[in-house]
Order: sequence, then structure tokens, then C-alpha cells
Amino acid sequence: MKNPVNRGKRNFLKNYFKETFPQLQDVIVEWEESGKGISPELHRKQFQSFAKGNFKGHIPCSNPHCHEGGYEIESIISKMVKYGVREKLDRMRCYGWEESSKLKKENRCPNSITYRIKLTLR
Repeated sequence: MKNPVNRGKRNFLKNYFKETFPQLQDVIVEWEESGKGISPELHRKQFQSFAKGNFKGHIPCSNPHCHEGGYEIESIISKMVKYGVREKLDRMRCYGWEESSKLKKENRCPNSITYRIKLTLR
């Protein structure tokens, strides 16, 4: 798997998407995040769509104390394509971590998303 830290810093470019998933016309990702740092406007479903031009393949974590976190969507899409799954509804935890200043200990970020991914074939 590619380094998720670098993946969150770049857009999921059209050419990359077309080369990686030539059989897909569109990918729609809907999600709702729960946990720390969720602003009132994020307490609603959000979405990304390749056809609408706002698809990134990665969803950043809203927790202000989270380091190197987020939600890797591209890997789920790859598995969906591989196994012929057109729609998936599930929950995913953030892969980042929080540092406790008192204990000098790293704890996994408590945030998570409930998501639905829909694939449209060409």
C-alpha cells in the first residue's frame, strides 16, 4: 500500500483515476464522521464524486490532535473493483494517532466514519 501520509496531500488526479480504474465511470463516496473535532457543519453527510471533480481517494480526519490520520478510500475501491462489488456500506476508524502529553504515549485516534461507496461502471 502506498504511504497514506503522502496520499492525503495530493489530489486524486483524473489521469491517475482513469489509469488505475479504467472500468469505472464514477465513484461516489458519502460519509459521516464521528469523534473529536467535528464541527456542526460536518455533522451531516458529506460526499466526493469523481464525475463532479471533488474526489480525492482520501478523507482527512477532523480531530485537531490527530497525527498522520484520515481514511484511505482508494484501497477499498480497489478491493471493490477486484471482487465485483458495486456498493459498500461500512464503518472505518481513522488510522492516525494522538500523543498524550502527560504520559508521552501514542494512542490511536478515536475518530471514525460511516461510509457508503457506489461504483458506476463504463
